[in-house]
Amino acid sequence: MQELSFKGAIAPITPHEFLAEYWEKKPLLVKRAAPGFYRDLLSVQAIDQVLAMPGLHRRDIRVARGTDPLAVEEYADKDGFINAASLSRLFTDGFTIILNTLNLKVRPLAEICRAFEQVLSIPCQTNIYYTPRLAQGFKPHYDSHDVFVFQVAGRKHWLVNDTPVELPLRGQGFEAGLYEPGDVTMEFDLEPGDLLYIPRGVMHGARTSDEVSLHITLGALTTSWAEVLLEAVAAAALTDVELRRNLPAGYALPGYDAQAARQTFASLLNRVAENIDVESILDVYRGALQARRRPYLENSVTRLDGLSQISAADSAEPVPNLLYSLTESEGRASLACFGRTITVPDFAAPALAHAVKGTRFRVGELPGLDEAGSVALVRRLVLEGAVRLV
Repeated sequence: MQELSFKGAIAPITPHEFLAEYWEKKPLLVKRAAPGFYRDLLSVQAIDQVLAMPGLHRRDIRVARGTDPLAVEEYADKDGFINAASLSRLFTDGFTIILNTLNLKVRPLAEICRAFEQVLSIPCQTNIYYTPRLAQGFKPHYDSHDVFVFQVAGRKHWLVNDTPVELPLRGQGFEAGLYEPGDVTMEFDLEPGDLLYIPRGVMHGARTSDEVSLHITLGALTTSWAEVLLEAVAAAALTDVELRRNLPAGYALPGYDAQAARQTFASLLNRVAENIDVESILDVYRGALQARRRPYLENSVTRLDGLSQISAADSAEPVPNLLYSLTESEGRASLACFGRTITVPDFAAPALAHAVKGTRFRVGELPGLDEAGSVALVRRLVLEGAVRLV
């Protein structure tokens, strides 16, 4: 990938085209004939090194071969630590090794997740699937979240089927035996450098060829309007007594006036729609997405000493894919990001906004502040991980 960005990951499809034509609508297959496309994200060698680490724990790993994940006792000790020899044996026996949320440990994977979050405004994570030759990790199934598959090494033969559940909720997970694969709608080989997007609810399955396969699954953990509606009703009930009234006496008896119940229900829904502040509810989700992130503090010890060396002549820029919110109230301006809040006097609000909204800037040229004030603000922003020197 030329850049760890949403645009770079789905190229040559544009973000606008993807969101308009594919997102939550239909699968997307991008064939690239570019085996090294994902070399900056992950490699087989890097995964082999991770699997050899003695501190690998059961929470980091799943092992599967066509069905539900294997019992952890097959490859972990009583304290939950992974036995590398057992893991290797299972791999040679045809089991797929899944590394959970490796974006929490590998910087490039974290960066690509943040790039997708920046566009989609929902949490993202990566699971890694390492599958031996002529094997299948899971039988055909659907996921309750949208997935992007980056084929890093090897080749897999994929079948995509009709959708048994259109856009399932998080709690509507796949159940074997309840849902069967429908007609095949797509059949193809996913090769190194290729991309596959699968909306939640779409049945799919894949098998390796005579090569070991390594792919990244980036999961987009969707927040639905149904969740927002539930929050809206709960919030409205705190202030509207009509929503807190009991159901009418006798509603459980035969002959109850159902028409009256429908009218009451419709009236209550209208009250919620008229009185709820949707933006305040979206603010809660927005804040949760910002707070779940942690800043990258490279060279975290040595950089503290370097903070004192920042000068007005230095250049800085916002860190890539920064999610933040800016607010002003009672003579103060606040920047919220990474679960923390940075507050400055209102006269520094233009400088604060310029530092996080813009591109590269000269420290001493922030609007509304003298050089000393600009240096102090940039030092704080660098310390919090919102800005970096360039």
